[in-house]
Amino acid sequence: AIQERPQDVRHQAFNLCTGETWSIRQMAELVAAEVGALTGMRKIDVNWSGKSDRPLDIPVLWGSNAKARGVLGWEPKHTIMEALKAASVEWIEKLWKEG
Repeated sequence: AIQERPQDVRHQAFNLCTGETWSIRQMAELVAAEVGALTGMRKIDVNWSGKSDRPLDIPVLWGSNAKARGVLGWEPKHTIMEALKAASVEWIEKLWKEG
């Protein structure tokens, strides 16, 4: 989409994201559930203190894709769940091959 636009668009930054909001805890729990389902392992517990170990950690992930939608006509094709499932499958396959 960028190559079809005027030159001035090619030097801009765009957030390519779903626009959904997820807490770090939610993301960890989703990944644990997905890995558990893919491997047949028992439920993986996520221990959560609610306190960040690092001062710059953010508690919530969110991005706006409004600029990409408006300028480029871009829309997300996948949900965060689809991305998590694909990433989980990829990492499990990679780790099992190495293990």
